[in-house]
Amino acid sequence: MDKNNIGNDIEKTAPRAGKRRKSMLLLLLPLLASLLVYSNSFHNTFLYGDDENIITRNRYLDDWKYLPEVFSGNLMDGAGATCNFYRPLQTTLYMAITGISGRGQVWPYHLANTALHGLTGTLFAWLLYAFIPQLGIVPAAAGALAWTLHPIHVEEITQPSGTQSPMYSFFVIAVLCLLLAGLRRRETEGRSELAPAAGWLLLANFCLLLGLFSKESAVVAAPLALLLHAAWMRSRALPLPGWGQLAKTHLPLWIITCVYIILRLTALNFGGTLNFYGSANIFTEHFIYRVYTLLSVLGEGVRIFFYPVGLHPERNWPLFTSFLAHKVWIPAAALVLTTFWALRSWRLRATLPALALGFFLISYAPMSNLVAQINALMWEHWFYLPSMSFIMLIAAAVNGGKSRKVFAITALCAAAALAPATYKRNRNWRDPETYSRFVLANEPSSAKTWNNLAMSLSQRGDITSAIEAYKRALALNDYYPQTHHNLANALATAGRLPEAIEQYKKALAMDTKFHYSHLALAEIYYNTGNFGMALEHLLKVKEIFPELPGLDAIITQTRYMSIRTRHAEPPKPSNQLLRKSGL
Repeated sequence: MDKNNIGNDIEKTAPRAGKRRKSMLLLLLPLLASLLVYSNSFHNTFLYGDDENIITRNRYLDDWKYLPEVFSGNLMDGAGATCNFYRPLQTTLYMAITGISGRGQVWPYHLANTALHGLTGTLFAWLLYAFIPQLGIVPAAAGALAWTLHPIHVEEITQPSGTQSPMYSFFVIAVLCLLLAGLRRRETEGRSELAPAAGWLLLANFCLLLGLFSKESAVVAAPLALLLHAAWMRSRALPLPGWGQLAKTHLPLWIITCVYIILRLTALNFGGTLNFYGSANIFTEHFIYRVYTLLSVLGEGVRIFFYPVGLHPERNWPLFTSFLAHKVWIPAAALVLTTFWALRSWRLRATLPALALGFFLISYAPMSNLVAQINALMWEHWFYLPSMSFIMLIAAAVNGGKSRKVFAITALCAAAALAPATYKRNRNWRDPETYSRFVLANEPSSAKTWNNLAMSLSQRGDITSAIEAYKRALALNDYYPQTHHNLANALATAGRLPEAIEQYKKALAMDTKFHYSHLALAEIYYNTGNFGMALEHLLKVKEIFPELPGLDAIITQTRYMSIRTRHAEPPKPSNQLLRKSGL
């Protein structure tokens, strides 16, 4: 072989490799754009509800000694609340944030959400580029950029405690990227093996584990990996791997997933894993109605992605009982047509439509309400991961040349249009009152939001308006003890103690373990000299939440006062307990 020719080949290859490396930097565009567009959310405050139970009241965040409890309890254990979410990695991240920045700083949580969102977009860009070589780096980055800047994601990214969606999605996409990277390496090596090397698989399994510790929905990673593997082999006219190679590649992922599901149904089942509802109703008892409703939700998801108008949380979605409703049969028809296109393309070895459709259906399955009935019919953030499939479907039409340029230009124009909408929408999460008024403008029948608005009004001293808002919430839905408790707080602040006591007792009638009302009643009785009743309620708190900081000292003081004398002058009123019991 001519040595001069070898030298010329090296000189030609080196610039191409350098240019490719520089082009790969474009895949970081989603991360940079995410930090820029969500930067105005860094000044937003904590909101009521999840932010309180997961962050501001969570005592586990203050000390790493609670790490075993974090990995063995539910997400809200540290606040003395109960839920059936198991997301220890989310709490671990918050522990690290608290250790670095301390309590009260909200911007680190916004930064964490924004960075995770941008990194997920970057991984998605690489996944597009790696699976569709003819697409090219620039169009792949542009497509992922449009996904990253879509305002549908604001609902989760802008709320401090919304970390779970970008976190679990990051690890699910990481599993797919590692699998695909391993397959591409085998292809470039010219190896006959159809399974990635052990190192790639080990990292993929580790990412799956981290994803499952982030959110339950990460169970979709194993079936998505199998679908991606099959689509990759089919697109390259390669025979499907044998059972041995399939087991080597995918069995560990499925074992981890199955073990996790078993644990969530047994040792890590904190109540209502497969059924959020406490009793049978028309939704839980009729599977076909759940199918109809799911079709309508999927159709709305497609609508708000391509026409993002009317976006808002706390969406009150109806239950559909007939296939003839246009919001049911139109999505059903679209699903049938898309399935036909995907199968036809698969036979022609164009597997991206089938991958996109499968990705959409599988990634949405945990929120489908078909197997596990969860706490709502529709939330916009449920489309966080599934919405990637819409970009994939559009990219499926790209064959290179002009179509690739059209895709890139279209995606960049979409990103440019979506960015201002996202930036503007961030302001709706500025503070609890702004957020509540935004939700009520779209969903005026949301009792929970009326309660949250009342809390905001009470916090800024407008007690009269707060009491009216609490009563509005109770008129809409008298189901949760929190509303009665909060109304009682406002009544107590207004000096209407008999009415306040009545509301606290109503809260306890709904939930005897609602320790906040026990604390509030203990305070009222203590301040009015009824130390025996105060002690009774404090001992109830001790049974319910023994780890409450400062509780033992207050019990000791109250017991001393009750023994000392029944005729002692009542102490000066103190709001110490009430501040601890405010929701």
